[in-house]
Amino acid sequence: MATFRGHEREDAQICKFDGCRTVGGGSLRHGGEVEPGPITSFEDIAGTTYERQGPGMNSFFYFFEDGTWHESTNPDLVEDRPIEIYETRFEGTKVFLKQTKGLCDDNPDAIYEIHLLENGNLMLVVVEDPCAFRSSALNNSEYAPVP
Repeated sequence: MATFRGHEREDAQICKFDGCRTVGGGSLRHGGEVEPGPITSFEDIAGTTYERQGPGMNSFFYFFEDGTWHESTNPDLVEDRPIEIYETRFEGTKVFLKQTKGLCDDNPDAIYEIHLLENGNLMLVVVEDPCAFRSSALNNSEYAPVP
């Protein structure tokens, strides 16, 4: 058992569409040791809430090391009560999204790249997305870590 963000979490076996993994609550990390550039796994950015930057924006992402990605309009609800949930898998720098909850959950998988910028923010770049609503909202959007 480990403490993460003030909560006790046990190791768990997580099964997603790309396989099963054991995830420990103490293994989530985000930090300066990650070099700017394309992200190839959520291991380096997991455990941090990110807020979309720009006027009128109210969107928060939370990445879990097991590949789950949550989105919410409220930073206090993004981990436990998200409005959108994605299961993901990486192939090199491409992240394949399978939405399991949200507006585009009946669409085929989408493909994005997530880039860590010099300022510590993330930028999402669409490679292929059949959901026009999601791709227009996410493409080239920048997200800053929430302290």
